[in-house]
Amino acid sequence: MKRALPTLLLLGVCGQPALSKAAEGVPLIVTHPRLCKPGLYPQPGSAFAALLFCDDAQGSTLAVACYTGSACDRAPWELAARFWQEQRWARDVTAFAWDPDGTCLYVSTGEVFGDGRVFALDLLRRMAVPLLPKIAGQVTANSRYSTELSRMNGALEYRIEYFDVLSGATRSEVVAVPLGRCGRN
Repeated sequence: MKRALPTLLLLGVCGQPALSKAAEGVPLIVTHPRLCKPGLYPQPGSAFAALLFCDDAQGSTLAVACYTGSACDRAPWELAARFWQEQRWARDVTAFAWDPDGTCLYVSTGEVFGDGRVFALDLLRRMAVPLLPKIAGQVTANSRYSTELSRMNGALEYRIEYFDVLSGATRSEVVAVPLGRCGRN
């Protein structure tokens, strides 16, 4: 999949972190291997933080930590179990962004080492909800696709790339999902 061009557009200035500010001031962190900046990315005004690992050719890996406050001493979090990772959303992370309401982390994943979907991580319930895309084309049951968050401005927007069996070509579409409720209907 062609990841370099959108990433370079988000990079803006060579050598700066791949960070895009949405109109609401919510940072979107792009995590491609050449641009990945490992470290702790705290959620503004919250007890949670994302811990980003840059694994070069194996993509980027993400963990969520409850690092401060009383939220870390309440179920489903525990003082001795502050880190959360699940294979389906933690591997081959292409981008992530904190929801402005403070209860959710959105994570997009690639198809190579990851699941390929966008996930809404409900931090208070410690649950990951995959966001199911509505696309114009059709993928086969065993096909995979890749996603990358592109913007948060009243809605979460992400790009999805997949092989469309109807047209016989690779397609790229932008999907918009309303923010709120952390992936729950």
